[in-house]
Amino acid sequence: MYSKKEYHIMASIRRGFLTYPSRLKAIEKARYKNTESYICASCNHLFKREDINTDHKEPVGRFHNWEDFIEKVFVPSNKLQVLCTECHKEKTKIEMKKLREKKEKEFYLANRSIFQEIRDEQLELEKEPSIVE
Repeated sequence: MYSKKEYHIMASIRRGFLTYPSRLKAIEKARYKNTESYICASCNHLFKREDINTDHKEPVGRFHNWEDFIEKVFVPSNKLQVLCTECHKEKTKIEMKKLREKKEKEFYLANRSIFQEIRDEQLELEKEPSIVE
């Protein structure tokens, strides 16, 4: 988990991204003609400015170190897309599920020998005759 200080710094970095030129360029690129509507890159519907999100095509992901985090947040406009709120929620949900599955797999692989020992012990216990009273 992050300390309060780390969490505050990460939030400040993300707030700084709000005025980053690449982000503003991506939003402008999604503008429909000269209107105040924006095209969602996923569903292709038009939305008002307050109903869109700027999304990193490649997820920023979990924090590992400051340099990587900053590099992943501040990307060129071609690595960003504009999504409506619903499409952004759905994409984030899918990304979080993949991240959880990856962490679970990494945990299993790192502890495979322990899991195998437990399984072997369970099999041995199943072979032993049970005592009936």
